[in-house]
Amino acid sequence: MPPDPGSSFAAVIQRGADSEVMSAPFRFLNLPTEIRLRIMEFALTDGTRASTVKLIGGRRSRITGTYLDAIPSYSSSPKPSAQILLTNRQINAEGTPILYSKNTFSMCSSNLDRFIKAVGTANRQHISSIHIDGTTMELYFTSKCFKSLEECIGLKRFRLNALSSMLGLVQCLYWRDIKQPGMLVLLALIPVIKMLCEREGSKEAARKIIEVLPCERCNSHESYVWSAVPCIRCYEDSWLLEVHRITEDEFWSDIPKRETEAKEWAKREEEMIEELQERKRMTLMRKIRYVQAWSAS
Repeated sequence: MPPDPGSSFAAVIQRGADSEVMSAPFRFLNLPTEIRLRIMEFALTDGTRASTVKLIGGRRSRITGTYLDAIPSYSSSPKPSAQILLTNRQINAEGTPILYSKNTFSMCSSNLDRFIKAVGTANRQHISSIHIDGTTMELYFTSKCFKSLEECIGLKRFRLNALSSMLGLVQCLYWRDIKQPGMLVLLALIPVIKMLCEREGSKEAARKIIEVLPCERCNSHESYVWSAVPCIRCYEDSWLLEVHRITEDEFWSDIPKRETEAKEWAKREEEMIEELQERKRMTLMRKIRYVQAWSAS
């Protein structure tokens, strides 16, 4: 029985329609807003938890010896996939708040100010979580490092691993009168603490946002599980944390008094900077004299 010409024609028309549907571009912006935002959240975070974007120093200044840029470090994780924000203006406007509010940005204190300036005024309000790893490429650790945090009005968590490095700095400078290195860290944070107290309405709520700890981790075992392995480093860090808990209670008990102490400490910071720069200059001069003596011999 010969094939029905009508059915063959209908089949051709159907195949043409199917191919037309298959070749039609998929419009991401046609999706409902809540689905579109959910997709961007998976692209810009790890989905179930916030990504930690580690920032490192970039180009180094020959004049100051410090690193001028704060750029993402290499990571085996592909997240966050920030390239999606370059698609168009609408996706950029919808995705940028997700990028800054759903991720933790980890950096050293010397990169913090450059990072805050780089993200721009409009994006600073979305930053919710910052981690300072406690190491610094600068010669000193001062309140100037944290001045820009006042502009991060949406900050919900600030973790600072600085007790160990601050103790080392105090010992290096032979400040025997300083018994609480954690107090210096908290005094340096006075500007952002004032902002958080005003925003949250109480110092108790502000205190929950700021977390000051020793070094980030011990290579022997998991972070902050000091009893797992009886190593010297863990013993020192557990002692530091125990002392700091007492320091924290003392600090938060009288914020106005701490503001006055912070101003006094700022003056001492200037002396510290001059002292460190003088030591650096003397070290350089000794090296020059050594090279000259070696060349003459």
